[in-house]
Parts: sequence; C-alpha cells; structure tokens
Amino acid sequence: FFHNGLDYNLNFLANFLVLWGGLGIMSSILLPYELPYAKKQQSRTAYFLTAVSLFLLLFLFFTAHEAYYGAFYKAGRVAFSEKRYSSAISAYKKAEPLWLKRRLFYDESVAYFKRYTETLDSLLLEQGIQLLFQATHENPFDAFIMDAYAKTAYENGKISATEAIVYYSEAISLDAKNNLAYYFHLLSAYV
Repeated sequence: FFHNGLDYNLNFLANFLVLWGGLGIMSSILLPYELPYAKKQQSRTAYFLTAVSLFLLLFLFFTAHEAYYGAFYKAGRVAFSEKRYSSAISAYKKAEPLWLKRRLFYDESVAYFKRYTETLDSLLLEQGIQLLFQATHENPFDAFIMDAYAKTAYENGKISATEAIVYYSEAISLDAKNNLAYYFHLLSAYV
C-alpha cells in the first residue's frame, strides 16, 4: 500500500479509498461507541488513532503533492515521446517541485539536447549539461546519470579528461557489473 502511495501509478484514489475504509473498520473495532465516557485504556487507543490519523494526513499531503507534480512529469515524457521537445521541456520545468525526482533532470536534459540538435542554439546545450550536473547531485548513487554527465560534458569540452575520469570511475564504483559502456567511456577519456 505505501509503495503505491509513494510511487504514483494512477491508483491514487483507489489506494486512499482502501486506506480510509480500513481505518474506519479499525476504529470501529478499537473504539467502542461510548468513547466520551471511555476508561483510561480507551483513551490511549484514541491517542494512538489520532497519531495514526495525523501521520496519514501528512502522507496524504505528500502523496497529493507528488501526484500533482508527477502529472507534469508524465506529460513531459509523453511530449518527449511525440518529439515535441519544447513542450516536454516546459512540462519538466513544471514538475521540478517534485520531492522524489527520480530521473527528472536527466529526462529534461535529454529534451534540451534534442532541442539543441533541432536549433543548434548553444544555450540549450549548456542548459542540458547543467541539468545533468544537477542530476548528479540530486541522485549521487545513479551510475547511469554520472556516466551520462561525464560523457556529454567531456565530449562538448565542458570538463577536462581528468574530471571525466573521476565521474566515470564513480559510475563504475556504483554499478561495476551491469554496464560495460562505463568502461569504454573511461577508456576513451584516457586516450
């Protein structure tokens, strides 16, 4: 249940109907109808249910926030798949308040690079590389993003070979056995 609440998968309403239904059943079992005249034990149960309810309200706020901005992220991905790169970029910009960004900055940077290949506006290339750099700080444990930043920035002369080697080495240390491209990119930085 909590995974579905955090990883928005279009079942937002169904998840919360199940949650509040379960809470209603739980409260009817734990709290007898004479709650105002309840004894000390029932009072503890009421405090517990109040605490759980407050936690769930915070969880509801968090999930609603992620669902709202996640819809913009999804719209950006749809626009990107339809090769409407300017629309994708603006949708990704609207999704930036997400708390769990996943690969938002990477996807946004790729849209900037695609737009750059259409217009050859060097500002778009700069913004894309800057977003990749930001993505390496947002998610320092994503080897793919480390490699993508190093490769793109190095090939476009934005970082030196020494700096690229550091990023490639970090990508290899994070994900040594799953992607041989990291090794090939590291080798190309040495050559």
